[in-house]
Amino acid sequence: MRLPGIEWGKVSALMKRDMRNWASYKMQVVIAILGALIGFASWGFNASFRNITFTWQSFQPTPVYTTTYVAFLVSGILVSNIVLSLTSGVTGGLRPWMLESILMTGMKPSTFVIGTAAWSYILSVVLFIPQLMIGIFFFQVNLNVNLLTFMLSVLISGIIVFGISMASVGIRLVTKVTDPVQWILGISLSLLSGQTFPVQYLNNYFPGISNVSWLLPYTWIFDIIRLSTLAGASIFDPGVGEALLISLLYAVILVPIGLYCFVWGLRKAKKQGTLGWW
Repeated sequence: MRLPGIEWGKVSALMKRDMRNWASYKMQVVIAILGALIGFASWGFNASFRNITFTWQSFQPTPVYTTTYVAFLVSGILVSNIVLSLTSGVTGGLRPWMLESILMTGMKPSTFVIGTAAWSYILSVVLFIPQLMIGIFFFQVNLNVNLLTFMLSVLISGIIVFGISMASVGIRLVTKVTDPVQWILGISLSLLSGQTFPVQYLNNYFPGISNVSWLLPYTWIFDIIRLSTLAGASIFDPGVGEALLISLLYAVILVPIGLYCFVWGLRKAKKQGTLGWW
């Protein structure tokens, strides 16, 4: 399944509209920047207080690498800010009460989806730069980046998040409330995906539960990003290549499912006459 052709001129216009709206409120700009930096710093202080050096065995046959807890935690927060922010961009832009009026203009859904998510994601990338500088120069985070692996990891991760986000929007068009899929994945993100602690640590409380973590797409997102930024892992390493292929498999599966859910929800809401309801 695919969305109709994308009108890139309109995508650019939507992105510029959102950028101007965001920049027009000076206090909003200041608060957004300070909030990102202060929030990031709080995690950095937290990690520094509890800093340890540990060996991180992600998943057989993914390689073992040694890192500090500061680097582990900071990399997880950065992944959340630059990759997972795509979720808020898609779900925030595709609000049910907005779709009816937008689609009445004849704009193609694919154009609206990309156009409304673009600025939110670009803003996250822009805020990522000073956060990265704080991590490196203030908290002494040592990165060992393999650029090719990192670029592939970000691309695959973005595709996974996009698929999940589209499924969430499609379900919300029908239910008009937070969908159960996104709720479950949100809990798994904070508890089971290794955002702020290694998933193996859960085995101390529930033996074997880390195996469940590796069934979740978010766990693989954190793993492949960390492999490419903390271990300098090469795609030619068999273990790394396998981790990327498994992540790519999730992407290939989740994108068609997400698009199907979005189209299904849109058609059902139109048929019921509830597209603009919330």
